[in-house]
Amino acid sequence: MEARRLNPRNRLEGDGLVSKGIGGIAKQRTALGAVHGSNRQIKDEASKPHVRTTRAQMLRSKMVDNQRTKPAVKSQNQPIKRKAEAKKAKIEIIEEKPQVQEMSFDCPMDVSMSSLKSEDEVDEKLQEAIKKVEELDNKDDGNGGPYVNEIYDYTKYLEHAYAVKPRFLDEHKEVSHKMRTILVDWIVQVHQRFKLQNETLHLTVAIMDRYLSKVQDLPRKEMQMIGLTSMLLASKYEEIYMPDLGDFEFICDNAYTRDDFKATELEILDVLQCNLAFGLSIEHLRRFSTVLTDEIDGMHHSLGKYFLELALMDYDLCTFKPSIIAAGSMKLALEMHGDKEWDCRLTHFSGYKSDDLEFFINLLCKTIYMVHFTKSKYQAIKKKYSSDKLCAAAKYDKFDELKEEIYRRAKLAKEQTDKR
Repeated sequence: MEARRLNPRNRLEGDGLVSKGIGGIAKQRTALGAVHGSNRQIKDEASKPHVRTTRAQMLRSKMVDNQRTKPAVKSQNQPIKRKAEAKKAKIEIIEEKPQVQEMSFDCPMDVSMSSLKSEDEVDEKLQEAIKKVEELDNKDDGNGGPYVNEIYDYTKYLEHAYAVKPRFLDEHKEVSHKMRTILVDWIVQVHQRFKLQNETLHLTVAIMDRYLSKVQDLPRKEMQMIGLTSMLLASKYEEIYMPDLGDFEFICDNAYTRDDFKATELEILDVLQCNLAFGLSIEHLRRFSTVLTDEIDGMHHSLGKYFLELALMDYDLCTFKPSIIAAGSMKLALEMHGDKEWDCRLTHFSGYKSDDLEFFINLLCKTIYMVHFTKSKYQAIKKKYSSDKLCAAAKYDKFDELKEEIYRRAKLAKEQTDKR
């Protein structure tokens, strides 16, 4: 597939991307498109994890549960401010530790598997499921083997420790959530063009969002550069053979140079303090698929991945914890394909009950309705998952059959959001 070369004078103007054609006449670029409307500014806070005792400690004494207390967290009321310069544009960086705040929906703060019931309290079906999953883990060294539970506990700690604060673009005067949606939609196309791993796409968006949440007043013309450089870093982290810098120059038709990419790469690493170890929703989705390995098929997993990527694009969903995004996506996939329920096994391995996921699923239905039943311009993810290689998940006939139910839940999500 041959990529379309983009005009070197491409820049984001207003809330969209405009390229200069022959004679200086402006024309829309199909990759990013033009977006009309004023920037919307919104704001919120992030949260920090609570760490509880391990499962071994719980088994040593039955009094641990009664004596357990939450650790005190010192809030940083005065963030440290410093000046940084990225590609001739002064950007004010705010470095602050996330503060712990009460979640607005009923979500268990301790989501580690060690916090759940001990073996003598779990029913027989769940014990058999745990034993079966442990056997699969021991056979699969690539998934962590006998250490897989500890690995997933740590990824859940990371998602609390390095959470992105909701409405993080409120600090920016020139960058809006619509510009972010356009950029993610285009990044999905670039990801397909380079044939990169799924983890690379998710890490690209994670790096980009965390950078944008820590800087202020980013010039809109730098947004495309930030997206591409985030993919460059994610490729170095996840890929065996990463794309060359020349490939990134080509994909933007030399709008940015090698030196631009190198300078922006150093700037992002400096702002993130070289920390790229973030929990990803795709990792948790694979875990849930392993738990149900004999009961689900490729369509379940493909639907789950489709919902994950829709959540990447949506500004209201991208700041949810990766484990919640994965759990909600799997629950909706089970309901749509086969009418399966969120049972005790998934509750055990995810740490979430069915009711904990309802608000996220309602918001996800809002995005699904927008992509499938409106004249939305953001069709890259839907087009990607219309491929037979991904079970044509986006063409699944249940979307049309469940149109009214999807609309009902989307409307409910709007009502729930307005009350917050």
